Amino acid sequence: ADIPLSAGDYWYGIHVNDNAGNYMNERMAGVGPIHVTVTPPDTTPPTPNPSTWATGPYATGTTSISMTATMASDPSGVQYYFHCLTSGGHDSGWQASATYVDTGLSPNITYTYQVMTRDNSPSQNQGSYSASAAATTQPPPDTTPPTPNPSTWATGPHATGTTSISMTATTASDPSGVQYYFNCLSTG
Repeated sequence: ADIPLSAGDYWYGIHVNDNAGNYMNERMAGVGPIHVTVTPPDTTPPTPNPSTWATGPYATGTTSISMTATMASDPSGVQYYFHCLTSGGHDSGWQASATYVDTGLSPNITYTYQVMTRDNSPSQNQGSYSASAAATTQPPPDTTPPTPNPSTWATGPHATGTTSISMTATTASDPSGVQYYFNCLSTG
């Protein structure tokens, strides 16, 4: 029968009587008493609670962000759940690893995350979410040259003395900035 027991050690044996008064116990049946230890249910989530970051989210490319929770502890073991608060990001699902890499993200977007833990006991006690932390995926590579393309002259090459020539390119623009290179095609 299922009878709720308090935590502790219990010994069970068999003693059978028939209606004629004959009996048999566990020693006569060739078995000894059975020992059972009842432990109290686990109601405590893993520590630290709330969860914390060992390494907060950081971009590992244009479409991925990595993060690591502080290693949690619990006598029954620990699982981690990384939750993305930003649309387009992904939750990890419950996992044994304290590290999560969210992939398939969009370039140059900021994604915000939290992490929580639960233990592996039958109660699966959950802790509280960590503080939020964010990272921005890297921008896509710049494959567009500055404008105007091709370059043009604001002031073409002209002599400024017997040993000097001056010239000015049209001011170019590019989101990542611009450098100018003047190439002399004549010798000397």
